Amino acid sequence: MNVEFIFFKNSSFEKYKPKKLRSWDSLRPAELSRIKRPFILFSDRNVVDKYSGAIKELNKIDNFKGMVLGVEKPSYNLYSKILETKLSRAVLKKTSPVSIDDKNVVERITHAFKIEAEDDLVADFNVTSEGLFCLLGCNLKMYDGDLRTFPVFQGSSLKKLLNYEIDKFGSYIYWKRLDIHLDINSIRAEIDSEFRQKLNSQKIKKITGFGSKLKSFRTSKGFSQNQISGISEKQIRRYEKGEMFPTVKSLKIIANKFGLTLENFISSLNSS
Repeated sequence: MNVEFIFFKNSSFEKYKPKKLRSWDSLRPAELSRIKRPFILFSDRNVVDKYSGAIKELNKIDNFKGMVLGVEKPSYNLYSKILETKLSRAVLKKTSPVSIDDKNVVERITHAFKIEAEDDLVADFNVTSEGLFCLLGCNLKMYDGDLRTFPVFQGSSLKKLLNYEIDKFGSYIYWKRLDIHLDINSIRAEIDSEFRQKLNSQKIKKITGFGSKLKSFRTSKGFSQNQISGISEKQIRRYEKGEMFPTVKSLKIIANKFGLTLENFISSLNSS
């Protein structure tokens, strides 16, 4: 997406503004509505108070894709951030608060849109001492949840959950003491079952030679095609011939028959 980024003059974000990008000194919806490309605004919290009426008008502009709102670090914590985000979704539908102390947030967002990968990269990520997290994607969508519910973190201390770093471009979040890398899709899959099913479906279709690998795996476990209860022999035969891909639900049945989770089964087929 060819997006224009606009930084308000005298805001904390302006010092992070990449060269050649525009600065504005006021918020006039009538002027912004004439911008022909989709645009994203970067500014401070005080803009909401000063231009609250104008910001509401912005939501009516088709090309307005969102506002990145800077919050000072002392008042920036996860609880207020989640609350503010949910309130802003109701009143200012496209507002995403972030810490103004991290210039990498600006770089990640502008870079992501430049390479058209805004849906797949992390802009900002924060965790409380209780293990609750809030993630901002480069597409300005917010996600929140509890890291303690993630299978990969089972048994990990809260102290270790707080020891992480975000990749320069937002490709992943890395917990160094646990040697765990998670990208935005992996995190979304843990908190959104519908997205997890969609992601697994995509992974299945990306397995090279899926049918032959499924057949090899089945025979190595000593099962015949008619021994996969819940799926007909005819369906198994069609999967193995490459005539069709199984649904996530069907592949989960096959994985369970082999004593594996769906994720581990997909991983095994990928590595075979």
